[in-house]
Amino acid sequence: MPGETRNVCGIHLNQPEEEQVKMASALCNSNGGDWGSVTITIQHDDRNKEKWQQFMNYTRKYHLCPIVRIATKSCGDGNWCRPDDKDPQEWADFLGSLNWPCKERYVQIFNEVNDAREWGGAVDPADYARQAKLHIDALKEAHADFEPMLAAMNTTAGSARDMDAAVFFEQ
Repeated sequence: MPGETRNVCGIHLNQPEEEQVKMASALCNSNGGDWGSVTITIQHDDRNKEKWQQFMNYTRKYHLCPIVRIATKSCGDGNWCRPDDKDPQEWADFLGSLNWPCKERYVQIFNEVNDAREWGGAVDPADYARQAKLHIDALKEAHADFEPMLAAMNTTAGSARDMDAAVFFEQ
């Protein structure tokens, strides 16, 4: 468990391998800090408890607090599928079953949902808001230390398949 003061440095990893976690720690905790953050994406069809518990163990070993970004799966058409209504409870059960290294259990609920490719091929602020609420409620019910975070926005939106982040938030 980290000390009272956490390092504000963080980095995103592509794989949950020990060597990547070790290198992230060397970078994030290099300037006298401790317990920086590391973000990693877990896809819907990759919820292997042993694999992800090992990742949590690596983050504990190298003093990093994980931020888990949940994702659905590829729809096979260049888009990420939309979640369905049973997903929030499945995510809460799975993530709640892991032994996290830090008190706060940060979970980012999907990514760049103002880009149609990230939400089943169509931008839909109302549906994302509904899904985000379902996920937040399920996570908080599963464990009080979950800290759900809304999706990051694509701030370079400018094509027909995107929606400006400010407009998305407004809607």
